Amino acid sequence: MRGRPASTRGIRDHPVDVHDWLQALFQESPVAIGFSRDGVMLDANAAYLRLFGYETAAELRGRSLLDHLAPTSRAQVLATIRERAAGGSPPKQ
Repeated sequence: MRGRPASTRGIRDHPVDVHDWLQALFQESPVAIGFSRDGVMLDANAAYLRLFGYETAAELRGRSLLDHLAPTSRAQVLATIRERAAGGSPPKQ
């Protein structure tokens, strides 16, 4: 299979439901992962829920992402959220 990196060879050869695989990866990750849009929380994995003291993702849906940040970081994150919502590029690290 020329042209494909070795790490991706064989992926298409296995009948895997990609959605289920990604969902499991998200849910089982030991790293806290949360998703938001325009600063509003949409979903989070179990590690994120534990970190912030929630029992279910439903408890945090619709809440402001800023609720989960240190007060000293909120202005910078809010500026980034507004820029991204307007179509801007992610900040450079």
